[in-house]
Amino acid sequence: MFKKFSSDEVSAQNQVKASVQRRIQQSIAVRDPNIMKKLQVDRGAIKFVLAGANIVCPGLTSPGGALDEEVEAETPVAIIALAIGFTKMSAKDIKKQSTKE
Repeated sequence: MFKKFSSDEVSAQNQVKASVQRRIQQSIAVRDPNIMKKLQVDRGAIKFVLAGANIVCPGLTSPGGALDEEVEAETPVAIIALAIGFTKMSAKDIKKQSTKE
């Protein structure tokens, strides 16, 4: 009468709606603003990031951007006024990448 599911057929991960995800991120940032390191992108990057683009090195190192020297790769960070996420590169690597371009 009832089907038994194997562990391969069951997933514990659910996609969260974007609006719910933004609300969670905002509540974390408001409740404890010093829990994460803060990065800032320049004004020119904002419209592209809000349209779904990734934040790239020049957006953090150009005038208007702010990058903490102590950020390591895979560190949770708050991108001021934009997002909460993880760094893929350390601050040193980001600066090296920006000087190549």
